[in-house]
Amino acid sequence: MNYMSKNGRLIMLALAAVFVSSGVFAASTSVNNNRTAEKARQAVEEAAPDDWYTYAQSAEKCIRKKVNLKEAKGWLERSLEIRRDLSDRVGERNTLRSMGYLRWRQEEYEKAVALNEAALAINRQANDVEAMAIDLTNLGTAYKSLGANGQALEHLE
Repeated sequence: MNYMSKNGRLIMLALAAVFVSSGVFAASTSVNNNRTAEKARQAVEEAAPDDWYTYAQSAEKCIRKKVNLKEAKGWLERSLEIRRDLSDRVGERNTLRSMGYLRWRQEEYEKAVALNEAALAINRQANDVEAMAIDLTNLGTAYKSLGANGQALEHLE
């Protein structure tokens, strides 16, 4: 006896196809994320000790894919140290922003706020209005994630 109508069977086949393809997608995403982490790690291993750019770019790639975040944090800390040694205030600001983004991705919103406030302080000192707008937006997003809507609005207005 066939208890399922033709439409019911089609729906079941469609659901099965979605189920199978989502597993394939998840597996391929996992492989790509592993490759991202491996390539980033290799780039850092081959970088010169003062190559802030490679440290920062490798970390950014991992942060975007949300993989290898612990190492990415260390790479950003190294990049920040190098940029501070070079007295590169713009680079310091950019690295602080990246560190804030990393903490936001890790749902460590209070740390994200602190890092974005540090970037904002550099831009206020330089009177860089465009850069301040970016930092205020980042702060608003971090405060919103904390549930501090009043503070979020202050930074986004």
